[in-house]
Amino acid sequence: MIRPLFPVVALAVGCVEAGLPGGKARRDAPAEDFVRDGTVRIVAPGNGDVVAPRFAVEVEAGVAVASVRLRVDGGLEGDVTLTGTDAGAVFSVEAAAGRRRLLVEGVGADGTVLSSHPVTVVVEEGPEDAWVAITSPADGATVPNPVTFAVEASAGVDAVEIFADGWSLGRTEPGGLLTYRFEGVGFPRAIEAVAWDGDAEVAVDALTVTVDPGGTAPPSSFNARVLGLIPEYPTDGSYGYHWPESGSWGGNPHDLRYDGRLFAAGDAARRSFCVGLTFEVFLRAAQQEAGDTAGAGQINDIPFDVLYDVRDEWFVRELLGAGPADAAEIYGLGAAVTDWAAVEPGDVIQWWRHNGSGHNAVFLGWEYDGGGDIVGFTYWSTQSSTDGISENVEYFGSSGGRVDPAHFTAARIFPAEDRLPWR
Repeated sequence: MIRPLFPVVALAVGCVEAGLPGGKARRDAPAEDFVRDGTVRIVAPGNGDVVAPRFAVEVEAGVAVASVRLRVDGGLEGDVTLTGTDAGAVFSVEAAAGRRRLLVEGVGADGTVLSSHPVTVVVEEGPEDAWVAITSPADGATVPNPVTFAVEASAGVDAVEIFADGWSLGRTEPGGLLTYRFEGVGFPRAIEAVAWDGDAEVAVDALTVTVDPGGTAPPSSFNARVLGLIPEYPTDGSYGYHWPESGSWGGNPHDLRYDGRLFAAGDAARRSFCVGLTFEVFLRAAQQEAGDTAGAGQINDIPFDVLYDVRDEWFVRELLGAGPADAAEIYGLGAAVTDWAAVEPGDVIQWWRHNGSGHNAVFLGWEYDGGGDIVGFTYWSTQSSTDGISENVEYFGSSGGRVDPAHFTAARIFPAEDRLPWR
């Protein structure tokens, strides 16, 4: 028996180019903008936004969330119980000028924290006051090497210089990015962002991050199989985008068979959503590799019922999760690739934007600026902005609908002979 899939699993972030389809989540139906029923998310303000000393924090919650808590810089700001058809809460906050860390927690009926979502904002005291803020990575985060720093600054700031333990890593413009590969990893680094107006230092922001070695993987012949399947999907709108508000459809346009049985029914109109599409391509490529296009056998000795668990991981279990990379590593299928220099066409990528939305796709290539620095990427997926399956481009940034560089992860699927036992 096929067990039901919560549609909210499939990239609550909407599988869209920017923002979320539909309206505010309802308590009586799965919401397209949540990964699990226990997920909670700060809708506004977004990461990196500049706010007044008094501002509102809008929170959405899944159906399993009984109450939501908001913390500002670690202190409890408010606790709201959700009842009836409530889909969330709005908190009124008053905070001192500077960078402030907002954290919303979703609490279950038994008092257990089910999920959380952090956002960094800048409280601006007045238009005449200069400020600078590191919007990514977050204070206290562990991030892979190399590290990409995103910064925002007030008007009048010409440049922002990033320091680590007192050593300058380089400069970027407000709203820009700076990537640095650290020689020493595995311990906390004191990071400072210094705002310059000409030769004058006008503002400073500081935080701590721990740099880990990052993830790389050898090239994989499996990528060529993935890329070889892409042309089989029309880009003329006949394979449209669709995100259901309810039901158990897995977002795949075609019927998927596995271990001799129907695993996931396709869509009569050949529609799909992002993770459903990339999972279909993965499964088809693996079956093609095994010479089993009829879906009669198993992949990496994964039983029929366990493949649903693989799909759950692929579909992202939590906000800001890595999705396919988690599935690949847990079930011995491949590895996460976090070092951008090692990402290759055919890898499956998962990313999150500063506004809390995200997407999933097959990586095609990098976009560069005039200086040769990575500023974005080209991908293949399905999204409402392209009326379904198509190639598309997104860009990294420091706020809003731009991609948060700290939350971009690629999954490299290995050929059958290189996969690892998962039991």
